[in-house]
Amino acid sequence: MKPTASHALRVALLSTVATTALASMAHAQEIFDPNAIYLDTIYLGADDAEVSAEDLERDNPADLADLFKAQPALTVGGSLPSTQKLYARGVEENNMVVTIDGSRQNNKVFHHSATTVIDPDLLKAVRLDPGVAPADAGPGGVAGSIAYETKDARDLLEEGDTFGGRVGLDFNSNGNTLSAHTTLYGAQGGFDFLVYGKRAKGDEFVDGNGDEVFASSTNFTSGIAKIGYDTAEGRFELSYENVLDSALRPHRANFGDSSDGARQYDYDRSNLVFSYKDQNVSGFWNPSFLIAKSEVELATGDNFAAASPTLAYTGTNSSINGKISNEAEIGLGTVTFGVDFFNDKTYAATMAPLPVVGLSFVDTDERLKNTGIFAQAGLDLSDSTRLSVGGRYDWQKLEGTRPNLPALGYNGESVEIEEDSGFSGNISIEHDVNEAVTVSAGYAKTWAGFNLPEAYVMSPFWAYDSPIPAATGESAFIGATSGFGSWDFKANAFITSIDDARFPLFGTAPFFRDGFDNTKSMEAKGFELGATYSWADGFVSVGFSDVRSTVNGEDTSSYAGNYLTIPLGKQLNIQVAHQFNDTTSVGADLQHGFEVDMSDVPYDPADVPAGYNDIPSYTVANAYVEHRPARFDGKLAIRGQVNNLFDAQYYARGTYGQEATDNGFEVQAEPGRSFLFSVSMEF
Repeated sequence: MKPTASHALRVALLSTVATTALASMAHAQEIFDPNAIYLDTIYLGADDAEVSAEDLERDNPADLADLFKAQPALTVGGSLPSTQKLYARGVEENNMVVTIDGSRQNNKVFHHSATTVIDPDLLKAVRLDPGVAPADAGPGGVAGSIAYETKDARDLLEEGDTFGGRVGLDFNSNGNTLSAHTTLYGAQGGFDFLVYGKRAKGDEFVDGNGDEVFASSTNFTSGIAKIGYDTAEGRFELSYENVLDSALRPHRANFGDSSDGARQYDYDRSNLVFSYKDQNVSGFWNPSFLIAKSEVELATGDNFAAASPTLAYTGTNSSINGKISNEAEIGLGTVTFGVDFFNDKTYAATMAPLPVVGLSFVDTDERLKNTGIFAQAGLDLSDSTRLSVGGRYDWQKLEGTRPNLPALGYNGESVEIEEDSGFSGNISIEHDVNEAVTVSAGYAKTWAGFNLPEAYVMSPFWAYDSPIPAATGESAFIGATSGFGSWDFKANAFITSIDDARFPLFGTAPFFRDGFDNTKSMEAKGFELGATYSWADGFVSVGFSDVRSTVNGEDTSSYAGNYLTIPLGKQLNIQVAHQFNDTTSVGADLQHGFEVDMSDVPYDPADVPAGYNDIPSYTVANAYVEHRPARFDGKLAIRGQVNNLFDAQYYARGTYGQEATDNGFEVQAEPGRSFLFSVSMEF
């Protein structure tokens, strides 16, 4: 019998936790606000983060996989930015609240493409709250939240300067990929601005066997423009950010089945945000507001220029969202409370012939509207004990639009499908046992409501006959950190479960199919442990994680886990860096994915006649050296880097389909040995 989520969570909370784990060189709660409380949170980008701003510059991440490679329980599968997906502690990111500069992202457009494509060069910070997320992060985060924050002029201008810029050029030998980027920024009076643009172009790369990876070329463009105005009380900011990946990809982009041929993929994501934030929190009244629109469009086709393309499909996911909040100081800390909303839309249009009804064009959409109220408190109960507690209540309405097909009795009318509401709550506590050891634990129960489907599985002929259950989730963690001299240790165990997750299918048989008769439950649980040893000019860190997941109570494959999870198992990360002087630094990292036993995973012999093969282990190492000539005052950086140093043939853990290679499934391999050369200059 399948154990209940509550029972599993109690087991996790009572489990014995190991005493070591990957740790930072500073305390995470000091990153954004020394008085704030952020429990079981992973940061990238702030000066005191587990991965600091200096770390980001040192690692020179090119994509999401590089960005999170030092975190063993944050897994990014896929060798192309346009197919990469993040799994946070075993749960796919579309089950989390994802924001860019505070703007909600509605990016689940196609399960064979990436969810959130982002240029790491734009990033100032990333905050992840896996599992237990604060109430003010937004609605629907059954598996936590991810908040990306991009740079502005204040992050780049040196004190006293009013104008500056950066230019850079990067070359990757594997695929002959050339990338150029330029940033201009300035400030005058209370105003500041930033403009950034990047262009990357390259050929197909080769894997560790020397074979060209099918349809893996680079054609990437990204940019951002920001205007800010600082007053004595707060800051107004208007920003627009955009990324575009446009190239031939495999027919199903996240695995390289060349027998199906290639088709054009145009992935276009944009984010427009206007916000105000009080930057001097004191007293009761410290308001903030935000209004934003985000959109991702994926167009695929054999020949967009043809008068009658043999296949052309466009999926668009968008979100108009906003928030008004206030951060109030109280005796024990702060309380943030407010109201937020979103109006998300998934739109699908196809020009592929539909022989069943003899049509050449059909479009349809669904819309999800949410209004929520929330409150989150961060309290110092004593000098050694800190508490974070919060809750939110959300009202949702799901609507759809019938296609304009008079012959079938449809006239494009709007249909109200379902309406419901629910409460979500979270609590976390952190206690300093002594000056060296801190323990923490947390729990969240989340009402997520009705998820929109991905655009590419929407059918204009769904019957909408069945009641739709609201998705819910539970998460918990328990952990410990310690520091002894040059050593830092950290450990945590965690579990996340989701019930009634919507899993709609297109439904061609029968053609008029209820799009909601497919819901799934999942559970992901595991632990992280590791250690960091630091010295004046460098550090070495070791991190290990073990994550196991099930779907509907059974061990899962990557196919059965679509939208939810993927087999991950054990992973080991090692990182070392040293700076010899003020001008030269070196470093290396290693990732090892252990073999995953798939013998207990159920399968359908009609689909996979030979069953699943075990997912193979792999080891990949990277190294770099960077030099900043003294006579340029550190403004000129010259870098050489070797990725996949030993030319391993491997598939990164989290990549789709690794359990089916024995059946001829062509998994998307990672690049073989690659030499990267880059030069950048500030002025």
